[in-house]
Amino acid sequence: MKRILLAIYVIALSLLSYGQGSNERAFTFAWLSDVHLNSFAYAEDDLRQSIEDINANPDVAFTILSGDVTEFGDTKEFYLLQDILKNFRKPYFLIPGNHDVNWSENGCTMFDKIFQASHFCYDWQGVRFIGCGAGPSLRMGPPHIPREEILWLDSIVRATPAEQPIIFINHFPIDQGLSNWYEVVDILKTRNIQAILGGHLHVNRAYDAEGIPAVIGRSSLRRKDPIGGYNLVTLRGNTLEFHERIIKTKTRPVWNTIHLAPLQEKKDTTYYRPDFAINATYPSVRETWKLKDVTDIASQGSIDGNLYVYTNTAGVVRALNAKNGKTQWTYTTGNKIFSAPFITPKLVIVSSCDGSIYALDRKQGTVRWKYNTNYPIVACPVVTEGTVYIGSSNGKFYS
Repeated sequence: MKRILLAIYVIALSLLSYGQGSNERAFTFAWLSDVHLNSFAYAEDDLRQSIEDINANPDVAFTILSGDVTEFGDTKEFYLLQDILKNFRKPYFLIPGNHDVNWSENGCTMFDKIFQASHFCYDWQGVRFIGCGAGPSLRMGPPHIPREEILWLDSIVRATPAEQPIIFINHFPIDQGLSNWYEVVDILKTRNIQAILGGHLHVNRAYDAEGIPAVIGRSSLRRKDPIGGYNLVTLRGNTLEFHERIIKTKTRPVWNTIHLAPLQEKKDTTYYRPDFAINATYPSVRETWKLKDVTDIASQGSIDGNLYVYTNTAGVVRALNAKNGKTQWTYTTGNKIFSAPFITPKLVIVSSCDGSIYALDRKQGTVRWKYNTNYPIVACPVVTEGTVYIGSSNGKFYS
């Protein structure tokens, strides 16, 4: 009997601890998604008027922009966006979507440079808002959260107190349409995750992210309507309410409500997770060695004899012994690398989004020469008869 009473007491204490102070919690934030600046003539006007509308609303504490803030992710769009966002008189937090890190002329590099980060962590009235960037890093690649963002997310979640409520923001819905959805869910479920917000689909919709309440938000674009809109999200006690706001016109009734609940009440659903059991049916294919990188590998590697060379999105060139996987040498460029290296008898030729073409010593990995085009390069070099051929994002082709 004592054991049963003790168990009931522990559960009750856990719920009380979770709810402590939550009844006094009340705030509203604005949520914009899929702005797609430069997509339609009215996209800029919808964004500017959204900001004016938010500034005029005394109830709004801050704003979240959940990706696809531009249409093509090119440098001019980012500078225009930066200039427009200066009109906010309240804090705002933004993350990139797939359109922002598409293969534009800047090689998917300017969002980080201009806005300083592709993720954020913000605490407001005891609630932690965590947003991380999205992909693809590859042209026409599937929805994907970059490896470096997964590692950052894991570090932030681990540092979050177990009882602190978390609201997670990513551009993509966290479902099977995202190539590494299960990594995100597994990380979030180690803490008190309460809700997931995302865009990408341009509609207001609630869904289940493997037991975590999740919401997709509308695009701010007006489309066939006279003016665009966004969502106002209000947290009152343990209730999260979503209203659609038509810019400078009206706020519609609540269209979705999430009731915050303790972590242990969230159940796994039946999403398909990767299964490698098929490997056992081919015993003749065996793993000789493997190497786990800290960031994404966004291109094919190159092999010549016992030398295997690959690159990653941290800008690192790594040469391995093809027989045992041991590192022979590494060289770090100034930005991401999306291209495959070209190996010659004496050199390894590599291009980088830092704008340079590198000729590295095949044995030592030291720079024999480099040539700067002053613009990111995502193309692969080709070498024939002692001449390197490559195109740069400045529209010029070099030999």
